[in-house]
Amino acid sequence: MKYLIDLGMKDVPLFFEMKRKYYKDFKPLKVGDYIESIERADPPEQSQLKVGAIEKLVTKIALEKNENHIFLINNNLCHEVSALTSALSFIANGEENRQKVILNYDFHLDSGDATAPTTVKFCNWGMCVDLESYKKNIQSSKKGQYITTGKIEKKEALEAITNQFAKCEEPIDLYVTIDTDVYKKSYTSYGDGNFEHSDILMQLEKLKKHIENSKGNINFCGGDVTGCIDYNKSYNIKDGKREYLSKEPKETRDAMSDDANNKILKLLDCLYSMRTV
Repeated sequence: MKYLIDLGMKDVPLFFEMKRKYYKDFKPLKVGDYIESIERADPPEQSQLKVGAIEKLVTKIALEKNENHIFLINNNLCHEVSALTSALSFIANGEENRQKVILNYDFHLDSGDATAPTTVKFCNWGMCVDLESYKKNIQSSKKGQYITTGKIEKKEALEAITNQFAKCEEPIDLYVTIDTDVYKKSYTSYGDGNFEHSDILMQLEKLKKHIENSKGNINFCGGDVTGCIDYNKSYNIKDGKREYLSKEPKETRDAMSDDANNKILKLLDCLYSMRTV
């Protein structure tokens, strides 16, 4: 099943048209309680998640067991929602007493910020796999692992992260998330990352091969893509100044939307193909 989680994008021009055009077959997943659990701050990107909300919500939302579960989270200001979707995926498709691993293709300068477990913010939300309450819900006594691309700039380093899964001797349950700001021309509120979209897609294809070659040691439980095009907040830098995409002609914005959404669909399709039920 492919799910659409619509968070805080109502002010974006043409977003509902985007949903009809690209994501009409996606099932809406409402997580309003989750959003209410976020401590709003100024600026909003400093908001933090109350960790206890994860434990509450996994008891309220149930996904079908042994099915593909792939999510599109449309606002990359809310990537922390992946803490919930990963938990739901581990519960639905995970196996007892396997290590739970979250792999996050993202660009964040705070990837080494170890403020969990009291808060989950920015790139470190995946650290919640180590919380006792979280582990209890996902049936694992083993310490979870959170791997993020973070600040890396070179393709060799990106490949090294993916290749950690080339030889997986211990059985693991795996969740994969991609924040679109990791690659160029994603048109989100965070600007561009260091890589091309094709670089990330190539890593997913390699990861898929590693899963196939693991002989069952890597159990892919689910994944998501976070961050749709946001005309009002995304921008290009020209002559040292920000130029917001909302100022571009409609024809230009439509072309950007086609490009950005088709890139997202390719990532989602690749994730969806990783799990063979």
